[in-house]
Amino acid sequence: MPGRIYRTYPSDRDEPVQGALLKPPASRGKLASGNHKGVHVRYVAALLMPLILICGCEKKKAQITSVKIEPEKPGGPRKLRKPSRSHPDGKRYPEQIKNRDPKTLLGGERGLDHVGVAVKDLAGAQRAYQKLGFGKPQPGELPQGLRNVAFQFGDTTHLELVTVRDAKKNPWVASFIHKHEQGALFLMLCAFSYGETANLLRRRGFKVDEARPGRIKTRGGRDGHYSGDTKPPMWHTFAISGTALPGNISFITYNRGLRNFVLFKVKDAKVRKKHFSHPNTALGLRSAWIAVKSLARAKKAFEKVGLSAGRALTLAQLGSRAQVIEAGEGTLLLMQPDQGKGPVAAFLKRRGEGILGLSFEVEHLDRARSLVESNLAVKLEPYDGAHGRSVLVPAERAAGVWVELFQGR
Repeated sequence: MPGRIYRTYPSDRDEPVQGALLKPPASRGKLASGNHKGVHVRYVAALLMPLILICGCEKKKAQITSVKIEPEKPGGPRKLRKPSRSHPDGKRYPEQIKNRDPKTLLGGERGLDHVGVAVKDLAGAQRAYQKLGFGKPQPGELPQGLRNVAFQFGDTTHLELVTVRDAKKNPWVASFIHKHEQGALFLMLCAFSYGETANLLRRRGFKVDEARPGRIKTRGGRDGHYSGDTKPPMWHTFAISGTALPGNISFITYNRGLRNFVLFKVKDAKVRKKHFSHPNTALGLRSAWIAVKSLARAKKAFEKVGLSAGRALTLAQLGSRAQVIEAGEGTLLLMQPDQGKGPVAAFLKRRGEGILGLSFEVEHLDRARSLVESNLAVKLEPYDGAHGRSVLVPAERAAGVWVELFQGR
């Protein structure tokens, strides 16, 4: 996560100053103005979701737009009223999801959101992905005993590297790292509403876990705007109970104020170029590959929860047959080994069903290929993949995950 940003609140109303995203003030003590001595100005840290911390922090916004100075009353300075606990940008940005459909699994949201890669050496994994041309790593801490680094993209998807800082708080991730050291562990599908998605799944015969609130700490370990049990969470995550789907797939629903702010901001090409550009010209995460023992059984499982099946493929590079599952604006690529040989077969033997690799769309494949070949001192041969002209980085060079870079057709 990037550094903290600050927001001022006027004293005569509960609404925040709209758009006043500020750098940390030089002093948080008393300010003097004219005859008004000993006046307190309150700076509230506004920690937004990982995708928007660096949006809007432009130089032209780095000045306080207005601060109301009030005279000190006998007995001490007047306290400013607390700001509303609803997200400060919620009223300013209208709902950005135009194709709402509460009768669908995702409710009109984007679907494929991010993949978590669990690693023993977080710094080493970060360097590995930077060698692949992914830039602007954002470090942070999660309350479930994890530290993370996120690589974020202009389409709001991101890649998350995670490691354990407290094994007692997260024995699941700790156990995976102890056994495998590194690899893609979980996948999040972004849905519009927990209630809508959970009710749909229950009507289909699934038991759904209760939603768990989430928030993140910035570098330095300080909680942001949504820290504390009494503050609204930045997101909720939930999953289908048991092992209904291969690949450790869960759902995430974001605070709508946060989400609308993000979606509004990334419409601006200048914002995307300034804050979400990468040396390899990556545009976003487009597909997650899931190794399965039976394509037919896995396809049926995904269709049962409400995701539709797409085309069937043969992937010679990985020695497998594949089935596309539509996941909103992204896809899941189910892979079954062909004749029991190749990387998919080896993965299933070592780990069982799970996330094998990822596909990222890049704007310029030749530029990305040249950069990766130079950094890794390897030769990458282009091929026609499921999404277009592609190159493939082996798992041992990307923290246990096969990474495909492709330029869309």
